[in-house]
Amino acid sequence: MYSICLVIGQGLLLGCGAVQDATREVVASTQLSPADPGSSAASLDEATAVELLQLDLISGDTQHRKRAVEALGSLGSESAVLPLSLAMTAVDTEVRLDAIHALSLVASDQAADVLVATLGDPDPAIREEVLDVLGSMGADGKVGEIEQALTDPDRAVREAAIDALAEIGGELSALALAAALSDAEPSLREDAVYALGDIGGQQAVELLQQALLDQEISIREAATEILAELRHESAP
Repeated sequence: MYSICLVIGQGLLLGCGAVQDATREVVASTQLSPADPGSSAASLDEATAVELLQLDLISGDTQHRKRAVEALGSLGSESAVLPLSLAMTAVDTEVRLDAIHALSLVASDQAADVLVATLGDPDPAIREEVLDVLGSMGADGKVGEIEQALTDPDRAVREAAIDALAEIGGELSALALAAALSDAEPSLREDAVYALGDIGGQQAVELLQQALLDQEISIREAATEILAELRHESAP
């Protein structure tokens, strides 16, 4: 084996690491000139980059894996999703966190599928980061999975789920937040009230009316204030 740095186009560093001797000929041809993005040459370049970076994910040390993940994210392509899904199973927490960020750069339905599959990760920091990214991606097709995180044993993860639903918005997100209104933590119930205010709509109004019965005065006050604001906004 030997170590290489893979460069594509005008000096874009895609990754460094240990590459099998069998790929020597391919590596030798990866210092490529810019190609038309629509050309077959450009497609071949990306395929070669992904293949070599995937080798780093399998055989490299932590730093090589981190650089490979960063490079895959910089491609912003669907072709990077499969190798990034492998990175999501890495032992190193740093590599998994970097893979989450890289998948956010791809921002596709396939990337969202990989992220959702990681909501069962044993590390709450990973679950929290996944929810943050799903919210920023506006993953409205994953509201059901995000709703399940509202019962996570970790407080920070539940808070991240509330924030993600607020970012995604829509009636389904508002309906999902009903579970957060019964959270054991008063501060999270209050967060859910404000999230419903951000979402708005009839479903949010109905849930905010339920929050008027909360045992905590701060939550009742917040719900009263937000309901007044929503009525003002909807007034002709």
